[in-house]
Amino acid sequence: MGSAGSILIQTSGSRHASCSRGHPMERALAEHIAHARYEALDASVIESTKSFILDTLGVSLAGLCMPGIQPLLAYVLQQGGRGESTILGHRARGTAEQAALINGALAHVLDYDETHVAANVHANAAVFPAALAVAEQQGQVSGREFLVAIALGVDLTCRLGIACRQGMSEGWWPTSLFGAFGAAAATARLLGLDVDRIRQTLGIAYAQATGNRQAMLDGGDAKYLQCGLAARSAVTAGHFARMGFTGATHFLSGPFGLSALYAGGALREAALFEGLGRRFLGAELTCKLYPCCSAAQAPLHAALELMRDHPIDARSLAEIRVQAPREVAEQLGRPDQEGSTRIQLQVNLPYLVAAAVVRGRLSLQDLEEDALHGSPEVLWLAKRVTVEAASTSSLRGAELPVTVEFIARDGTRWQRTVDAPAGAPSYMGRREQILDKFRSCLGHGGDETLRARSGLIIERLFHLESLDSMDRLTEAFRTRSEE
Repeated sequence: MGSAGSILIQTSGSRHASCSRGHPMERALAEHIAHARYEALDASVIESTKSFILDTLGVSLAGLCMPGIQPLLAYVLQQGGRGESTILGHRARGTAEQAALINGALAHVLDYDETHVAANVHANAAVFPAALAVAEQQGQVSGREFLVAIALGVDLTCRLGIACRQGMSEGWWPTSLFGAFGAAAATARLLGLDVDRIRQTLGIAYAQATGNRQAMLDGGDAKYLQCGLAARSAVTAGHFARMGFTGATHFLSGPFGLSALYAGGALREAALFEGLGRRFLGAELTCKLYPCCSAAQAPLHAALELMRDHPIDARSLAEIRVQAPREVAEQLGRPDQEGSTRIQLQVNLPYLVAAAVVRGRLSLQDLEEDALHGSPEVLWLAKRVTVEAASTSSLRGAELPVTVEFIARDGTRWQRTVDAPAGAPSYMGRREQILDKFRSCLGHGGDETLRARSGLIIERLFHLESLDSMDRLTEAFRTRSEE
């Protein structure tokens, strides 16, 4: 692997580390995690971190009713264990590892969680469940320390995604692969580990890190389980390292490290370290407005804008054309919809666009009903949606821009190009979007107690830095049966 030279890493104040041959990148990351301070987080990072904790909590609670969650919950309940950490939306509590497993699966079961577009990851899906479980297990973790841990974990997840993206095989799933490292960073920070043991935590996490896309294609529950496995592995890694267990010390740069095995030897050090400690990538997350693959968000936004701005009857359309970057067209442009599971429908762009056009929306309820019963009108229109690779799309992993064109039977055409979907970091009303989405999620999956407490949950979360213990937050989202 080529060297990026000597890269300066600022963690806090005058504390610096140089990433060079004499100072391995793995130790530089560990020093950054150990020494980062709350004061290094600017207002946009703090706001975004709080907002996406709320977003992750909301989509997790909305996913409680999904069939695949029940076997996981039954498995955990059969195991028993110490009631030290919250299982979201359930009266039972479990060990930190058990809670991280269930809550990690919940975070992604609906494919409604945020995304970092450039990194191609759902950054909180493993980090938040692991951090919450460990914070409760340890007790008396302050809101400030929790925010720092989440910011560090999300940032590392995103940095690894960007640094490795160009060299990765299409079959790997970055969310769980890199999320395991981000969750391990958050866990190690909350456990108060020193630099060496943080490095060991990340090395042990590497021994467990994995993730592939096959279950996504096959429509299996293992797709979102991988987030739970990543969160659980991080908790295990932190406790193993705390007790003196060791992992790979060159988990990134070694001959069988992450770069060599997962990124074709092409991990870009500059992308991993540039601005480390000053620029936290958690401020660059995109809020999903539709419960489906992140690459479908922009086409759906374009289609719904056309429906809003023009009096178009879906039955009058002869064809819908979606022009998108090559990878989006190849991965989401499948023409088959009948007999698909909900998970398969979430990555099927012809179906998603057709469903949005027919209904004027795309909701959680729409996906559930179509997966169970199908919709003749949606299926009819989906067969008339074509997804084409844009001739200008050359950068691997690009999801934008996207153009959607409606062609009516009488030859009338309407077209819309989207460079960034609503919910992107630049969108001015994003906090309101996240608040509305959270309340909607509670209406879908939360019980009456949680719906009644939505205001309390929001108030405590957005004042998280003032809480002396995370227990003040977790007590707000306990269900009635937990009290």
